[in-house]
Parts: sequence; C-alpha cells; structure tokens
Amino acid sequence: MREALAALTVRGRAFLAAGVTTMVAAIVVGHRLGGSPLWLAALIFGLGAFTASAGWQLTLVTAGSMLGRILSGRCGQLAVSSISAAVMLVLAVVTVLG
Repeated sequence: MREALAALTVRGRAFLAAGVTTMVAAIVVGHRLGGSPLWLAALIFGLGAFTASAGWQLTLVTAGSMLGRILSGRCGQLAVSSISAAVMLVLAVVTVLG
C-alpha cells in the first residue's frame, strides 16, 4: 500500500483525496436524506458519486489538455488574441453607448 501511494504524483494524490472526500460526503448525505437505514444503499450512492466525480474531472482535464495544445500554436495564439480584442471592443462600445 505504501509503495502504491509513493508512486502517485502530487496531482494523483490530490485527485484521490478529492474523490474520497466526495464519496464520504455522498455516503453521509445519502444516508441522512434517504431515510433508509441501509448502509449498503448509502455506500452504493457514495460509489456512484465518486465515479461521477472522477468521470467529470477526467473530462475537464482531457478537454483542458486538448485546448491547451491547440491554443499553444501560432494560429491558436492569433485566434485567442483576435477574439479577446473583439470582446474588448464590444465591451467598450456597449459602455460608451450605455
């Protein structure tokens, strides 16, 4: 167990801690709100919340990584600067016109 934790990167440990925290919170909330004294139902709810949280975080990380690779090139930088200039121009016009 200790070797497995040592192999995790800092990001991996943070992800694991966030996932475990989410699962424990979901178990507590699921047990109190459900009205059912069955810990198995609360545990299944917690595992579902953990899985959903992990899936959502992996989706965000993948999308951010892909977007970062696309926008780090010359054309991506040109697109970002053009869009930001257009947004500032629109905001300036809206401010002036009231």
